[in-house]
Amino acid sequence: MKRFIAIAEIVFVIFGFTFFTGVGLFGGKPGAPALIPIVLATPLRYFVWGMAGLLLCLRWKRSLTVATQNPLLILLTVWVSCSFVWSENFALSLDKSREVWQMATFGFYLGTRFTLKQQLRLFSGSLLLGAILSILLAIGVPYIGIHQDEHVGAWKGIYVFKNALGSMMSLAAACFTLLPLQPIVKAVGVFLAMALMLLSTSKGALLLFFINLFLLYLYRSFRWKGKITVILIDLGLLVGGTVITVVLSQWVNLLTALGKDPTLTGRIPMWGSALQALMEKPLFGFGRGVFWAEGSYRALTAGRSVNYGYIPPNCHNGFIDLSLDNGFIGLGLFFLCFFVTYITALRRAYGSNRGEDSLPLAFLTLLLINNCTESYLLDLTNIYWVLFTAVSLAVHAPQPLPIPSRPALTPIAPVPEEEDSWRDPQLEPSGLPAPEAATSPNPFLPMFQAWSKSR
Repeated sequence: MKRFIAIAEIVFVIFGFTFFTGVGLFGGKPGAPALIPIVLATPLRYFVWGMAGLLLCLRWKRSLTVATQNPLLILLTVWVSCSFVWSENFALSLDKSREVWQMATFGFYLGTRFTLKQQLRLFSGSLLLGAILSILLAIGVPYIGIHQDEHVGAWKGIYVFKNALGSMMSLAAACFTLLPLQPIVKAVGVFLAMALMLLSTSKGALLLFFINLFLLYLYRSFRWKGKITVILIDLGLLVGGTVITVVLSQWVNLLTALGKDPTLTGRIPMWGSALQALMEKPLFGFGRGVFWAEGSYRALTAGRSVNYGYIPPNCHNGFIDLSLDNGFIGLGLFFLCFFVTYITALRRAYGSNRGEDSLPLAFLTLLLINNCTESYLLDLTNIYWVLFTAVSLAVHAPQPLPIPSRPALTPIAPVPEEEDSWRDPQLEPSGLPAPEAATSPNPFLPMFQAWSKSR
């Protein structure tokens, strides 16, 4: 029975993980072709939310123990969940806050229930399933698995958009790299993820994968080794500063060579317009979902900075969107929680040679870079906030103390015994015969015997 429950829980986690990745099997947007009826999306969402909450309650002692180790994450979760309090549209923000509660519940369940090693295996299995289903869908049902109206020919698989497929496969490649598998098996998994990144035409995901791979190599190869590490960090900062200088000075040429708009397809003007509007309520923001709500004049103004009549669904920057909903207080809480988690994860990775201890660094790097040009942080219900919650909890979870290894017993050389002068017959153990006293020749004994006979 216990084995059945364990297997059922693993199936539930993989299903919930896949659901929160934003699968496009429900159509993704109104009018889009769907493989699963859209009416099932809401019941499935509430099923995942309710089951995760129930499992949290069943293990409430463990959940409280792990969660209280990270008070910053609890404070951040409460803050972003309660933006309806200061929202301009109370009903809208309250309705959309359910998305945050759903992500937080599933993330707290993962972080308090599973260790980093277990999380790595579950994430890898879920992403592998997503990769296989994406291939089958793109080949078997191409009008769903491949973009038809925009970005024609780009694969999106089971996800809503091509960039989502690329982002998930970038995370999958990092997970496959960290798994304790045979090199040939790792190579097959990484090759599969890279192939899907190429088919998605997401250049940013491929670039992010190589950056992550390079950082993982540094983390695992140059652990703390005294002065050598300090030198390597200095060299890394020097090289990194040089690369950043070259990139910034040649920004237009580099993006043009990659086929991109130097303004990141209008993102920079839109970011400027959104930040200018944020100055109206810099501390608290406008409340969840208010800025980009239908009919919002602020969204219309931001869209006009890109193209007349264009109304974007989000800011294409997760950190700006977080600020628009929760103000600079919410953004500050997030970065404080992020960097505390990052430093803790860095120490853990440097002090270990296990692949799972590098998982937080790989994901946090992916989260930070990806949200600079996409809004993956708190947009709708997505896997990024779930994983951020789970990884933050697992990193700060109390670790069992290592059991000290028993030192090998070395045989003691026997002490050479002296003559039996140390023995005392009165002190011999009871029940054991005392050793016979040592005898020595008596020179007067023959004379005494002769004198006795003469008498």
